Amino acid sequence: MKFASKLKKAVVLCLVTVMGLMMLQGCGKKSNADVLASMKEFAADDGTVSIYLDEAWEVESLGMDNWLSAFNKAGTEGVVVMQFPHDSIYAMDSMDSMITLVEESYAYTGTDADAPEVAGLKNLKASEGKITIDGSNIDGFVIYGESDYAYYAIIFAANNIDDSFTQAMKVSCSKFAENAPAATE
Repeated sequence: MKFASKLKKAVVLCLVTVMGLMMLQGCGKKSNADVLASMKEFAADDGTVSIYLDEAWEVESLGMDNWLSAFNKAGTEGVVVMQFPHDSIYAMDSMDSMITLVEESYAYTGTDADAPEVAGLKNLKASEGKITIDGSNIDGFVIYGESDYAYYAIIFAANNIDDSFTQAMKVSCSKFAENAPAATE
């Protein structure tokens, strides 16, 4: 009888421990709403494109009014949004031309990946791999897409792209916005 009682207590203790560990695994993951709450909208100088990023990030000028670049203070995580309007002097003749430009400009080598949804863009392609920014070879995730107004390359880079960074990237993509100027005739 004593053995059965001790066995029952041991089983209950094991179940409580396992349940506690399972609950702790979920404690570190934020909801998408929590991630979005710590973000703010960043826009290109000309206002034609914006995206939500960590509110502590800082914009860095790339000398192009329709491009957006922002990084964390340590410079270990960042994003570059490259916009190529179809009717500008920087127009790309195809998505493949833009992909080649990114690969050559950033010494980027990547393999195909599943593209997250990007609000307002179509023909999405993505790749993950290594990218060189400011002389450092770090993790990169690049999303290519297009709208009726422009081709886009959205480059996410970090020393280590982990689950938390990926979640924030997907939330950012869901808040991507294009504000194309009205067509003039």
